Amino acid sequence: MHHGLTETCRRKFSKDDGNETDAVMQFCWAHLIRDVKFLTTLSDLATRRYGEKLLAETKNLFRLWHRRSEMSKEKWELAAERAKQAVVHRARHAPQRTEAQNIAERFRNHATYYFTFLHVPGVEPTNNAMEQRMRFLAVDRKITHGTRGERGRRWCERMWAVLAPLFPHPFPAMLRSAVKNQISYQFNKNNRLQIMKTPVRLFAGCFALSAIAACAAGTGAGPTTKGETQLAPAIAVEAEEVVYEYTDPKNGSGPFWCFGSSILARNKEDLFVSGIETLFSYTAEEHRKQNYMYHRSVNNIRWLLFRRDADGWKLQQADEKDRTREPSPIGLLADGRLLMSVNPTLDKDTTKASTSNQPAVLEFSTANPKAPARILQPAWEGNPRFNEHSYRTFAVDRERNEFVLFQNIGYTHSEWAFLDNKGQWKAGKLQWPFYKNDSVTPFKAKQNRVNYPSVILRNREVHFWQFLRQYLVPHANLG
Repeated sequence: MHHGLTETCRRKFSKDDGNETDAVMQFCWAHLIRDVKFLTTLSDLATRRYGEKLLAETKNLFRLWHRRSEMSKEKWELAAERAKQAVVHRARHAPQRTEAQNIAERFRNHATYYFTFLHVPGVEPTNNAMEQRMRFLAVDRKITHGTRGERGRRWCERMWAVLAPLFPHPFPAMLRSAVKNQISYQFNKNNRLQIMKTPVRLFAGCFALSAIAACAAGTGAGPTTKGETQLAPAIAVEAEEVVYEYTDPKNGSGPFWCFGSSILARNKEDLFVSGIETLFSYTAEEHRKQNYMYHRSVNNIRWLLFRRDADGWKLQQADEKDRTREPSPIGLLADGRLLMSVNPTLDKDTTKASTSNQPAVLEFSTANPKAPARILQPAWEGNPRFNEHSYRTFAVDRERNEFVLFQNIGYTHSEWAFLDNKGQWKAGKLQWPFYKNDSVTPFKAKQNRVNYPSVILRNREVHFWQFLRQYLVPHANLG
């Protein structure tokens, strides 16, 4: 039996849940409003008008809610009940169209759970705060593709329950030692990365990742192994500015779709940001049916480079000839060069879904970022065939003026290329570990692919940080 408040997305709520719990429920309005807005984009006139009218009543409700502190308790309760009934009446009287009836059915069955925030102090109308706390679960699922067996689900549930409370707290001493428990990789005579220690299980990777996240997100102080107090990083917002605005490319990526690599770099008082501009997009109907995945190119954005100086944010350059799918991470070197990893398509046909791409690194001058960029073409090992799904990682060693680029090839391995401060390339392949049981793997893959790892390059050592279902991926030495 559950007690207290539960904030949830309606889609994850069973029709029987209300009979099994005495918890106070609050369904998320952010999800509902998104679905109502979708109705306003459909071609059917009756459905579109229904969505517009319901959206108008919803706006009236929230205008009133934001003014609740200006009213007496009696006046607020009367006005809130009137606005609530207006929304319910509008929602339930829907045209006989599938999309509209889906919304109406929610209010016929669960209307009460949408309005808890009106009369229970402290309850928010959305579950955004809870989803942010559980974000690491979504990241884990995206990277590892989830689990297929009952045993795996039970294990993940228990580990996630242990890890979740750690994220708001400082770095626990008991977890610090887990960071050292990683696989060691080094290059052999054939320039291949090879495992030098026995792989550890996922729990070590989870604890290490949790500890790092806790250190970054925590406040206050925590004990260290020697008993002294260790202060967590203090975070303060000094400015909040709009760098640029963009249109959703609806191609499976977005402005931050390069997890583990940075789109922000700083050179003294100047800040640089790598952005995206959508060149063409898809209709809501195309996106809902995912037709774009089969009939149109997902290389529908181009990179932008912004700089912030004393006069604010200004666009410095935009790609004038190429298209790509993902954002382009950047890095800054001590000698003043700004580097950008790009992955432009080689195909000009915008109806071609899967394409051939040619990764490169662009070199800009921070002294004159509007000057044409120099193109650095990695000297890969062999002739790898790259496509629009790069899942790449870009890391620089600022002090040594060196960088390394990792870019995936299917589910088997990642190609890597390292450029030293003498202009010499070194390249190779990082093979992914094999599944112990490949009968239930995603897309019948034999190997456990790593997407968007966190990589740090220091003194020609690559700290390649990611956790998988069976392995914690590694540390390497570039010699």
